[in-house]
Amino acid sequence: MKTGLLCLLICCLAFTGYSQTRVWKITEGNSVILHAQGEKSVKFQWFKNGDIISGADKKNITVNSAGVYTVMVFNEESCSSDQSDGVQIIIEPRQSIADLAVTKKSEEKPTSVNESFEYRIVAFNKGPGDATDITVTDSLPVGLLMEDWPQPMLGVATYNTNSRILSWTITQLKNGETAELNIKVRANTIGFVKNTASITGKESDPNHSNNRSSDWKEVKLMKIPNVFTPNGDGRNDQFAIMGLEQLPENELEIINRWGDRVYQAKAYKSNWTGEGLNEGTYFYVLKVKTSTGIWQLYKGYITLLRKEARELSFN
Repeated sequence: MKTGLLCLLICCLAFTGYSQTRVWKITEGNSVILHAQGEKSVKFQWFKNGDIISGADKKNITVNSAGVYTVMVFNEESCSSDQSDGVQIIIEPRQSIADLAVTKKSEEKPTSVNESFEYRIVAFNKGPGDATDITVTDSLPVGLLMEDWPQPMLGVATYNTNSRILSWTITQLKNGETAELNIKVRANTIGFVKNTASITGKESDPNHSNNRSSDWKEVKLMKIPNVFTPNGDGRNDQFAIMGLEQLPENELEIINRWGDRVYQAKAYKSNWTGEGLNEGTYFYVLKVKTSTGIWQLYKGYITLLRKEARELSFN
């Protein structure tokens, strides 16, 4: 009787066996169908690595584990063939996919030089698989000083003062899961500060466009309110200009709606209370001499209210 031939069926396509072991690779979790062929065959016996596979006596066998598979076939007289040439099945690890994303956003409050503010960093896993060995990196730019990085609910955050790099490591983010980290910094220069966070993980990421997020924060020389409430309650009782203490050479004028100067000061100390004036809106003109020796001019409106305390808002 002729030696049985072995072939592999994948997506309903068959190929006949070769005179030597055929190698076929499948991804972990998948399976293939092996199909025995033989003239007038009525019975079959499958083997894995030379050992009988119990119960594997049909023409086809579905396999999902690594090894070399062979088959013997039998005719009606129970005559058997030799073992067929083999098919070696190799299992390859499944390539996990996880779309990681990160956003970084500074708090919206106006910020002046030498004032603290916070960033909120959020890590996302948009799937479809779970993400592991995640690292979020934030290299703090010149112009910002790290003040605090409270530990997040998920993962561990560390900051290297020499490299100025914040590293946030997360062991796992499941599909659809998010994690959040807030850090506190202090601005030491004026202008716009760009800060960027990036995210990486162990798995294949199909979308790299959301692996980085940048925030632009304007740091002003001063923070000038547009309302104050000098009513003696200890809150917002003076026209306080945040950051002006860094600029001792300054001049301030307050002008009423008729164009009359009602207050004037050099080296203003944020101590004007609007004494003797009625409630209303006044116009201010502020000149400051910067550290470079240049005089800068600021103009705007300040509203004086006495009846009730209000939260500060700023120009």
